Amino acid sequence: RNMSRPGTSPAKGNVPLSPIVELQECVSRLNFIVQMQMQMESQSHNGNGASPFKVSPSKSGDLGEKKSAGTTTTRISNGSGGGSKPGSPINYDVNDIDAHFVKFNSRQEREMVELLRRIAELVVQGEQRAAADDISISSERQQMEAANNTGSANGNAIFEYFCEANVLGTIVNIVTGAAFSDNTRNDNRLSRDMGKMGLSANSTPTKQRTLDKRGSQSEHILVPSIPIAIQAIQSVSILVQNVARVTSLYFILSNNTVNDLINLPLEYYMIAQQNRDENGNDRKQTPGRRQHQSTTSQSAEISELTTLFISFLKSLAMRMNPETLQFYISYPMLNKNDVDFSAVQFPLYARALEFCNPDVDTFVRVTAMNICLNTLRLATTGNPLTIEGSDTFQQSLAAKINSADNIDKNKHRPDKKVSPDGSSLHLTKALPFRERLAISHYVCIPSNVQGLTSATFIKIGQLCGLLEETIRRMDRIDWTLSELSTNSNDTKKKKTFQIERIKLVKEFQDLAADFQDEFFLLEDLLAVGLVPLNEQIIEMMFGAVVYPLVLQPLQIYTNRDSSTGTTKTNQVADVSLAKAAFFFIGSIYHFISHKPFLHLLLTALFHPLSPDQSKSLIQTDKPTIVQIYENKDVQIKTDKLQNGRSLDCYVFGRNIEASDASQIAGTKLLSECTYVLSPALAQLYEGDMLPQSFRQNSYRRSILACLSGTDGMAVLQPLAIYAVDAILATIKPEILKNIMFGANISPELEINYSHSDSDSISVSNSSRNGKDNYMVEVIASVCRSIMTDIEVSDGLRHLKYNLVASHAICCATMIDKPAKAAALKLMEHRRRESASFMSQAPSRLTKKLVNDQSEKLDDQSTGSKISIDEDLKMDRIFFDPFCDGDKFAVENIVRKQDGNFWDGPAYISVAKDGDMNDFCKLICSDPSAVGTFQSEEAPYRYAANSAVAHLQLDAFTRLLRDNFDTAALKKQRGYLGVSAFAVFNKKCIEGKKNTDRVLLSPLPSPFNSLLFDEEVSSSASVVSSDIPQTGAIVALVGRAAFPCVCEVSKESDSLFSDGEASAVVSDGIKWQSLWMVLMGKYMILAEPVKKDSGGNGRVITSSPLCCIAAEKDESAEILQSPSPARRLLLTHFSPDTKPPGLFIIDTSDKDELVNNDDVQITRSVMDLWFEDSNAAAKALKALNSRIVKARSRRGHKIREALAQHDKLRFQTLFNG
Repeated sequence: RNMSRPGTSPAKGNVPLSPIVELQECVSRLNFIVQMQMQMESQSHNGNGASPFKVSPSKSGDLGEKKSAGTTTTRISNGSGGGSKPGSPINYDVNDIDAHFVKFNSRQEREMVELLRRIAELVVQGEQRAAADDISISSERQQMEAANNTGSANGNAIFEYFCEANVLGTIVNIVTGAAFSDNTRNDNRLSRDMGKMGLSANSTPTKQRTLDKRGSQSEHILVPSIPIAIQAIQSVSILVQNVARVTSLYFILSNNTVNDLINLPLEYYMIAQQNRDENGNDRKQTPGRRQHQSTTSQSAEISELTTLFISFLKSLAMRMNPETLQFYISYPMLNKNDVDFSAVQFPLYARALEFCNPDVDTFVRVTAMNICLNTLRLATTGNPLTIEGSDTFQQSLAAKINSADNIDKNKHRPDKKVSPDGSSLHLTKALPFRERLAISHYVCIPSNVQGLTSATFIKIGQLCGLLEETIRRMDRIDWTLSELSTNSNDTKKKKTFQIERIKLVKEFQDLAADFQDEFFLLEDLLAVGLVPLNEQIIEMMFGAVVYPLVLQPLQIYTNRDSSTGTTKTNQVADVSLAKAAFFFIGSIYHFISHKPFLHLLLTALFHPLSPDQSKSLIQTDKPTIVQIYENKDVQIKTDKLQNGRSLDCYVFGRNIEASDASQIAGTKLLSECTYVLSPALAQLYEGDMLPQSFRQNSYRRSILACLSGTDGMAVLQPLAIYAVDAILATIKPEILKNIMFGANISPELEINYSHSDSDSISVSNSSRNGKDNYMVEVIASVCRSIMTDIEVSDGLRHLKYNLVASHAICCATMIDKPAKAAALKLMEHRRRESASFMSQAPSRLTKKLVNDQSEKLDDQSTGSKISIDEDLKMDRIFFDPFCDGDKFAVENIVRKQDGNFWDGPAYISVAKDGDMNDFCKLICSDPSAVGTFQSEEAPYRYAANSAVAHLQLDAFTRLLRDNFDTAALKKQRGYLGVSAFAVFNKKCIEGKKNTDRVLLSPLPSPFNSLLFDEEVSSSASVVSSDIPQTGAIVALVGRAAFPCVCEVSKESDSLFSDGEASAVVSDGIKWQSLWMVLMGKYMILAEPVKKDSGGNGRVITSSPLCCIAAEKDESAEILQSPSPARRLLLTHFSPDTKPPGLFIIDTSDKDELVNNDDVQITRSVMDLWFEDSNAAAKALKALNSRIVKARSRRGHKIREALAQHDKLRFQTLFNG
């Protein structure tokens, strides 16, 4: 039949209908289409002599039978209806299912979707209107509505019709396929069997619940098309989210129909879609093959259906509160007061667990995890019970638990209550204690814990494997590129590998982001704080991830034969496994804050002792859900203790908490938890150790070897630094002392200890016991990592300073005073080594550069030339642009400038936070693009970078001598970054280097003066009286003075005394006659004194000779000029932002500053013209000779400053 658009009456010319009439019309039309389609399907199959509804009811006793080998079963938890236990698992064989879509035409499908949408809209609007009118309504309006039958009455009528007509059941029957089943074929026996299984016969298709099928004939299931199913689920979800009255919500949740929708078997839709795609002519396919194909891939329609379904589950979860919890969870009573916690049923939670699968869509999985997390938070939120009374404690506890769920239902009429807001779970009050106890027991069942967390661990394991493979491929490409650079000039092949490497870097970054997401999910689980749940999660984490993916790969690589690069089993040791392991450690301590887990992981990594698994006892115990305090308060066992502190470690079934909580009735039938790895680690953490159960920790030795770079571990040293820094900056000092320094080891358990190479320095003249050796071993390894001596090609070496390692040392020195004393002595020794290296650097620079000027000292003796040459090389190391990025050494420094003067000391970066972004960049860094120089300047470039590293080490060592406010630092929570150290030490400040936050320490005083030329600079805070000032009169007689001419800009006019009188203007350019005078440490430009005999000059400008570079202009333009005049090109280099007079700033290569306080060399230029080529050559020779001497004097002062520390007092600690 034809039907006009919904909401209009065809008999009255499409006049709008009232909402109640429109709803009735929509429901009638919906039922008509369903019935008509069911008859068509039945006739279609009966015409072929076969019915699609072949039913083989299960026999009594089939529930307990096992499936034969190779049979696939699916686990579905039904609702709370029927005679069986609510939520009991129903096993059915998917291979016996043959599902098909109901054959709606396109018009029927569109009409069904619109009817489902409109029904939900009408019901919600009517229910909300009735709820609003129920809150406040006047008597006059009541009379009018009674007369007109509108308003609240109409709204109530809509929802009453919705209930009486069982419209919700109709919608659910459509989406589950029950509406299309031939119910007339269901015999009494089948109905009885379904009742025993807890299913409603009117809402569940008989064939979809058949158990343990026997025979070869498969079940035929009819389900609606996916667009109809999507709209049906969305309509129910809209109803759940938007009903405004408690009574309305009670009706929706109390009906077993919602439970049928919770248990919707999405597999039917996948099988039906596979049939539609592969079998357009209804050809018979093997169900097993169909199921395999349907589970390996999902279409966009199935993905959308799954997404809508999980959103529906979330809408149900957001409606969970003390009033509605009775419809979500059920538990039998053993007697009047005791609950059987072993038989708790929670269908919504159980169904959500099915979607916590690593193979499902990310949104679906995260939403399912959020449902579970919100449920867990409900269980752990609430006040404790206070047990009082004269009865025994157990009797009082049982009575109190039983009465804790009494809700004041009489305070307000239930039909007048407003339904709780579904937008936020935490707007409602806490659940009753008994319900919280029931939820806690249910979620802590080992099988449920495994369902909740196994997907996360599987995903982490998969990501670890992908990370390792990506790192391995990058390493292979790096090795190939290195070979091509040495033995081949095939640029095309190099380009191909470089493009592939860029792709791998992007792939690694994506994997690292996924890795971070998984750790955040794990952090959210642990942050709930439910102790029995966390104990199982931690045990699974150690067994599934930590030992196989972190500890064992590290040990495999460190135990290899360094000469052959193979393990004891003659397998090639793979460094990518160790790299991924360090990345894993760093990620855990950056993204997870759960103290008990972090403490146990620290114990496994760094405790001097390690559990002997062959002698460790396996602990088995039931989850202890309740914690009973000394004052008899009873609370769900969480990380938060009664005094507000948090637990540092768990017991893991060791039965050290003897309390009445383990004897609570209803817990005797709970499943037991098995702990294998965690109990022994917890014993080590707490110092409760048996000598025969522990051995020396080989994992600690492996990590410290990587950290110190010994035994061929230099390739892993930078990664180990980041991982260890995350540990030292996250864990409290007292915990670090007990674990890393072995302070909790009793004297009789101390093992025989032998020093490694990194411990060759004695920190005291007195003998040290084992615990001090543990401390020295850790501190020495960390101190060794701060500065590495790297050998490059052609025997060149250079120093490299590690900012993250220095941050780790700052954290390590907070542990205790002996640790700081050891660190200070080791760092002082390292500083002396660095100074010795730098003081000898000029002697290693045997090659002369093209523009080397030391050979121009013709008037010096051979010995003097050698000395000046060494000094000049030292000056060039510090004052030529040889550092990374073609920077000067001083450009790695920060100093404030107030106007034309320097304000305060100069600072240099000494430490930075080891964040995960930098960790990723470090792993993905291209070794061919870092630290290699092929030009003749390479020795100077390595030396200049080494000079900056020495300045950083020197400044950091001096900073360590000052005391940080340790007490205040220990109160900081989370990662202890450089910001905290800057706050609690007045001498250092926080700064910014590129995009990183760094700790800046004052530059050592000798270098503070030398690098800024404070003796000769006019920008110093105290200007020397020897500096020639503008306007001063100087004698020209007896000095090296050369007549010259220079161009004068408008800005420089004020420097001259007579303005235009002595100037010459040609072609719009103003020229001024001057004298270039070389006086002491300065080059002076002076104008002739007016009315003077010529023996004196007036100073126009002056510049330190050590800051000037001069060369003769040999360009073709000058050489071919008819004029005999020749010019010298002068360049002034200085950190002063204001150049000397007459010099013009060269802005062509000036970089933009990230930080305004960063020091940047200002280049300024000036041209001096001389009468002819001979005059210019003579002036250039004299000027360069003075420049070389001035720079040599400055270089000599630097060598003297380094020589003050060039005396090693004891045996070297570091290689090279």
